[in-house]
Order: sequence, then C-alpha cells, then structure tokens
Amino acid sequence: MKNRRIISQLVAMLDRNNPDLLFIVLNFLKKLSIFGENKVEMKECNIVDKLNRFIPCNNQLLLQIALRLLFNLSFDAEIRNSINDTGMIPKLVEILKEPGFRALILKLLYHMSQEDKLKATFTYTECIPIVYQLIIHCPEPIVGKELVALAVNLTTNPRNAEIMAQDD
Repeated sequence: MKNRRIISQLVAMLDRNNPDLLFIVLNFLKKLSIFGENKVEMKECNIVDKLNRFIPCNNQLLLQIALRLLFNLSFDAEIRNSINDTGMIPKLVEILKEPGFRALILKLLYHMSQEDKLKATFTYTECIPIVYQLIIHCPEPIVGKELVALAVNLTTNPRNAEIMAQDD
C-alpha cells in the first residue's frame, strides 16, 4: 500500500463532499492509522488539517469516525501539537457537552493533556468546569478513570488548578 501511495490518495479524498465516500475513507484511514508507518505518512499529508472540517459536523457518523481516527493519531506527540495548532481543543471541549461522544472525547482530551505546553490551552476553554461537574455529579459510585486522569493532568498546570479549586 505504501508503494501505491494509498494514504496520500485517501487523505486527498477528504476534501470531497459525498458523506458516504467520506465515511468509507475515514473508516479506512482509521484502520490504517494503527500502523506506525501509516501514521507517519498521514502526518506528512497534514491529515489533522483535513480532519479539522469534521470537528464538529452535522453528520453524526462522520463526526464519530473522524474522532476515532483522531484518537488513534493522538498517540503521537507531533500530532497532538498539530491538533492544538489547528485550534481543535476548544471544538473538542464543545463536543464534550454531548453525552454520546463524551467517552471518546475524554480519552482524546486526556492524550492532549499529557503535553505540558498544551495544558495552558485548556485554561481558555470550558473544559475545567465541565470536568469538575462531571466528577461531582457522576451517577456511578466510581468515577471513570479517563475523567480522573484528565482532571489530574489538567491540575498539574498552576492556573488550571486555581480554576478547579474555585469551582463551586
């Protein structure tokens, strides 16, 4: 597949507007993204810039598969920085308000919060109050590990810790 440059062709197709084609392309890219060499090629094709148009979008299926692909890619530190550079963190925080996407967004934001220089970005979003409310009003007896891990990572930034401590 690498010799045939399939990834660059698939990434180029993300500019199209046909929802069925986009779903198939995103799903295929998601499956390919678990292999390191494919991830490197996707990074070279600036896939994060292409995915930015899908976050958020009106088509729930496209949004779901784009978020899954972004999650697979978010294991790479350079891609996490690209996600921040494209201004996607505030968009992801907005999607966090929707219960249907919450589990996946929490995992993705957790990956983003691992980077010290990205933690300050969360200060200027609603993420900290939302995380605080999710922890306080958790219906389960045990709070989810991704939610707790995100809160811990965010509070290692002094300004974020102040915001968390101020919430009522």
